Amino acid sequence: MTRLGYIGIEASDVPAWAAFAREICGFDVEAVNDACAFRFDERARRILVVPGVRDDLAFAGFEVDSDGELDQRVARLRDAGISVSSGSDSEAALRGVTRFFRFCDPNGTPFELAVEVQSAPTPFRSPLVEGGFVTGDGGLGHIVLGTTDLAASEAFCADFLGAGISDHIHDKIGPMSVTVAFLHLNPRHHSIAYAGLPVSLPKRLNHVMVEAATLEDVGLAYDRARAAGVPISRTLGQHPNDRMVSFYCRTPSGFDLEFGWGGVRIDTQPWTPGRFERFSTWGHQPGGQQS
Repeated sequence: MTRLGYIGIEASDVPAWAAFAREICGFDVEAVNDACAFRFDERARRILVVPGVRDDLAFAGFEVDSDGELDQRVARLRDAGISVSSGSDSEAALRGVTRFFRFCDPNGTPFELAVEVQSAPTPFRSPLVEGGFVTGDGGLGHIVLGTTDLAASEAFCADFLGAGISDHIHDKIGPMSVTVAFLHLNPRHHSIAYAGLPVSLPKRLNHVMVEAATLEDVGLAYDRARAAGVPISRTLGQHPNDRMVSFYCRTPSGFDLEFGWGGVRIDTQPWTPGRFERFSTWGHQPGGQQS
């Protein structure tokens, strides 16, 4: 089984990220030289924020269960002519893993495959998110990326990450028609989604999602974000496909964080992909008013 284990973010304002993670999201924050690392479950590190000018996703790390599976997946990538390089011991330690390899998806997005993720020495307890977060066999949460070649992106994840199609949503963003493919790697409804776009966008990452274990914690996070003046990109609402109740707020790097609850699990195999004609069943209105 594969899981989205960790992500790296290159940020122009690392201290702003630390405050956002601690005060809005309820994560634990660890300073690592000039970077910072966040955890929100038993894993030592889930999100790494490193200094840089890009303000975008620096890498997405996918966990596998064993060294043997890691080696098989790396060999499959290389057999397909895809460039793969191994991470150094110090880079692995920063990510909280034993070994990892880096490569890129068809859009040039940096991906990594890793094994033997390290656990934190103490249990995670958040004073702000008392119910904790839903991770486990579903991994960190999900990421949504843009692509100008949706078919190639879907095929790449199926071939090299073992992804399956959960469903597609066909809708519009303003005047632009968009098709989004939702891909599952495990029982989480989707760990990756690709938005098929006619042009490339300045940022690779549209948003990252974390899932709280209680609806109350979503509401409390929503109130914290509004009270702190964090821009609300999308108000509270619910998606028709994964049934997630969530809101979206703007991170210090300009892409969004989705804070949600109640996502459906894919526990039935084979799964029959669905088709939906709107992104939200209710809510998720743009630009929530600030208090």
